[in-house]
Amino acid sequence: MSDIVVSLTGIQKLKEELNTLNEEYLKLYEKMEDLKKEKEYLESLYMCKLGALIFLRLENEIKYRRLKKKLTLIIMSKNKGEEINIEEIERVLEEELAEFYRDLEELRNNLKNSREFFELPSLTDEEVKKVKEIFRGLAKILHPDINRGLDEELMELWLKVKEAYENNDLITLIILEGIVKHNEIKEDIKVTSIEENIVVLKKKINELKKFIDEEENSFPLSIKELIDDNEYIKEKKQDITNDIHEYEIMITQVEKSICQILKEQSYG
Repeated sequence: MSDIVVSLTGIQKLKEELNTLNEEYLKLYEKMEDLKKEKEYLESLYMCKLGALIFLRLENEIKYRRLKKKLTLIIMSKNKGEEINIEEIERVLEEELAEFYRDLEELRNNLKNSREFFELPSLTDEEVKKVKEIFRGLAKILHPDINRGLDEELMELWLKVKEAYENNDLITLIILEGIVKHNEIKEDIKVTSIEENIVVLKKKINELKKFIDEEENSFPLSIKELIDDNEYIKEKKQDITNDIHEYEIMITQVEKSICQILKEQSYG
């Protein structure tokens, strides 16, 4: 009888430790998800304030790179005594700079999405509170890191919960909460399973802490105290404008060099 009591006491202590770790993990997980939302907001705000200039700078940078490479290829052909084939050079340039053009298109889309982001209807403080409340409750039941061995149906529900929380979709979360309440979730109380969960959770908690620390110290979260500072934005605009002006000067210089070589060839 005493052995049974000792065994039950040991299991209870393990369960208490696991529950404590579960709570810590869920708080960190929620913080991570909130940081992602804050990051999206800050990125959108940053793009709304500076995106047009950033796009123009990249556009000029690509133009300069293209012209500089074009000049190099023209000089190479000239030095080899070959006829300068502009069409072939342009084909090579298009191929070599394809990745830069994809970056430019991605930036264009980010700028568009940032503007649309602020046109979306926002939740009230009470609705945001409700979103968090429902998410916490569902995460305790469905998060795979603290509920190992979930079946396919429950995993699918978790993915929907996660997506709804990321999008602040209160209606969907309410619906999912109703669905989950009608599912029986069995608790695994085997000692080995509890011990395994404790090991896994400790590792996951450390990973989350590291991720959160890195995110908080990286862009754009690193500038959240500055994003509404008019002087900071003014300085950034001036820096980007200076870059654009420098590219324009270099573009003009390279264009002149290209024209000069092509003119010499046509006269030759």
